[in-house]
Amino acid sequence: MATSPVQVERKFALPGIDVMRRAFDECKMEAISLSEGELRGTLGSYRHGAAMLCSFVVDFAIHSRFVLPPGYFLFCYFYQAAQGSWCAGMPLHSGTVLLALPGSSCEMMLAPESSISLALAPVRPSVLSAVERNPDSFGDAGQQFSLFRPECHTETRLGARYAVMFDSLIGKPRHGMSVFVESGMADTLVDDRALNELFAQSVPALTPANGYRPHYPTLRKAVRFMRANLHRDIYIEEIAAAVQISDRSLRHVFDDLLGVSPTRYLSLLRLHEASRRLSVHGNASRPSIKAVAMSCGLWDLSRFAANYRRAFGEHPSATLMRTCSFAS
Repeated sequence: MATSPVQVERKFALPGIDVMRRAFDECKMEAISLSEGELRGTLGSYRHGAAMLCSFVVDFAIHSRFVLPPGYFLFCYFYQAAQGSWCAGMPLHSGTVLLALPGSSCEMMLAPESSISLALAPVRPSVLSAVERNPDSFGDAGQQFSLFRPECHTETRLGARYAVMFDSLIGKPRHGMSVFVESGMADTLVDDRALNELFAQSVPALTPANGYRPHYPTLRKAVRFMRANLHRDIYIEEIAAAVQISDRSLRHVFDDLLGVSPTRYLSLLRLHEASRRLSVHGNASRPSIKAVAMSCGLWDLSRFAANYRRAFGEHPSATLMRTCSFAS
C-alpha cells in the first residue's frame, strides 16, 4: 500500500479554532469546544494509501458528532478517556473501541485530557463480509456503530498496535511510522483483521444497559432543533417545547451531559458554525463577516467579534484572511 511522509504536530498553543480544526478535519468529525480561550492540543496524522491514521490529545471538553465520508468506516481506540466522557450516551473508559460504519449517526463528549487514536479507511469487501458474519455485534437492527469495552480485546494485539501508533505520531516515539507501516501493523487497522479479532471474543459489546445516560436522546433532539433554527433567535422555552420537557429539565439535561447550560451551548454552537463558514471559502467566494454572522443568528457584530475572540483567540477577520491565504 502506498504511503506518504508522516505529518506530526507536537504540543502547540495556537488560536483554539486552529487546534480543533487541525484534529477534526483529519478525523472527519464535527466538534464544538465547550471551553473558551487558548485551547491546546496535540495532533499527528499519517495517510496510508486511501486510509487516514490519526492520533490526538485535547486539553478542553468537546462535544462532537461523526461525519463519515461515503464508503468509509471508522475504527476508534480511546487511548485515554477522561472521566465524564461518553459516546452515544454510554460512558467511555480507557481502552474502549468504537467501530462506526457508513451511515452511522453517533455523538460523543470528550472530557479534557482525553486522547484518541483512529483509523478512517475504505470499506472493502472483506470488511463488509466480516460485519455481515457478525450482525449481533451491532445491537439493535439497523445500528451502524458499536462500542467494545476493553475486555473485548484483551486477548488480541489491538491495544498494543494502537499504542505503537500513538507513540509514533504524538508521544515519545519508540518506533518511527516507517517501522509501524513496514511491519504490517498499519494494514491490520485498515482491513478486516482488527474487526475479526474483536468479533472473535466472547465478551459482548457495550449496550444501553451499561451505564446509559437516559438524557441522551433528549439532548440529541435539542441540539438538532438548535442547528435547524440557527439563523434566527431561539428561546429556551421553544427548545424545551420541541423536546417536550420543562425549561428546568432542559437545563438539567445539558448540565448533566455537557456541563454547560442550553443558552451557553447555543452561543458556542453559533460561534463554531460562523467559524466553520468563514473557513470553507476561498478568494473566489469570500463571504462578508457580517453576512456570516447574521446567517448564524449573531446580530450584534461588535459583540460577535468580542465573543469570537474570547472563544477562539483571534478576530473573525483573522480566520477569514488565513482561509483566503491558504486557498491562494
